[in-house]
Amino acid sequence: MSTVADFNNNPGNLKPVGFSYKDQIGVDDRGFAIFATKEAGRNALIQDIQIKQKKGINTPQSFIDKYAPADSENSE
Repeated sequence: MSTVADFNNNPGNLKPVGFSYKDQIGVDDRGFAIFATKEAGRNALIQDIQIKQKKGINTPQSFIDKYAPADSENSE
């Protein structure tokens, strides 16, 4: 069984808002970026993490809060 991340070549389940990642070829119906290759998705995730670190998101808890915020689909 394939996951959304696998299907979209997007291991970070990145959702672009107002921009596109390098080598992004689309966005699915839930707003997740679709990449041409797994390598492109992995490179986008690395770039996204590096940008967030420069903005002060640099602890495990701050990454959890940013990448998996609590909402109606994720209560923990």
